[in-house]
Amino acid sequence: MKNLTSTLVASYIIIGVKDQKRREILSEVYGINTRYLTHEEVIVLSGIIKKAKQFVKWSVKKIASAKEGLKKEKVETKEMLQIFFKLLKNKLNLKHNSPPPTKEELKRAIAQLKDVGKVALVAVIMLGPIPGDEPLLIGLEMLARHFGITFFPSALQGLL
Repeated sequence: MKNLTSTLVASYIIIGVKDQKRREILSEVYGINTRYLTHEEVIVLSGIIKKAKQFVKWSVKKIASAKEGLKKEKVETKEMLQIFFKLLKNKLNLKHNSPPPTKEELKRAIAQLKDVGKVALVAVIMLGPIPGDEPLLIGLEMLARHFGITFFPSALQGLL
């Protein structure tokens, strides 16, 4: 019985130390007055802050991924324009010694042209003054994928 009592006392001391540490962090780091909060409220508040930090980290990763995707789209669009100018030069006989673009180059250029249209659509929805535009875009994308199409350009399709 004495061993059980000492174990319980030790666990209460540990809980008290953890609770005090949580209260100090909430007070000093986040400026929250914890004087009138119960132990459970301190735990819940600490959990909310932890989840918020995780969400911020996740958001930063997604934003970085989107930036990389947009950089890739920029490079692909530049290549597309070069291919189309090459085709135009060949059709107009502006440069007699340049070979016409290959069928593979034309396929890539046309696919990228479709992506440019998708980027424009996403930009209009995201930058326009539409309330709830992000959930709308996600909902439209999920519906479109159900029918085998997508609104997102190829470089950004991994975001959802």
